[in-house]
Amino acid sequence: MKLDKIHQDERGEIWTLMIDGIEHTFLKSNKNCARGGCIHRLSREYAVVLQGAVEYHVRGKKPRIYKKGESLSIQPNCPHYFIAIEDSVVMEWGPSPEEKKEKYPQWRKVVDRINETTKSGS
Repeated sequence: MKLDKIHQDERGEIWTLMIDGIEHTFLKSNKNCARGGCIHRLSREYAVVLQGAVEYHVRGKKPRIYKKGESLSIQPNCPHYFIAIEDSVVMEWGPSPEEKKEKYPQWRKVVDRINETTKSGS
């Protein structure tokens, strides 16, 4: 197994690890930063908070805060994103790397706006 760092910016870092042919993504996110705004058309996504706390926004559900050790499952074809309530690490798996590329435009705009606000210190 090899843990690969695939991205780093002001929000934090993204790492991937292949386990039995399934990509596991580790999102190290700084407080108040948002991630996602994506949709996976075919696959269910699973997530577990390994450190910190995040607020998940999933279409059709009331936003909910998940803390260290808590997990969730997101149905296929359901847009979602999260905001780090504190410095956090979330592990996600389920969709293929190709399927993870699709963004849900309306929610991606929300994610970008949150991150722009965080960056500007507003």
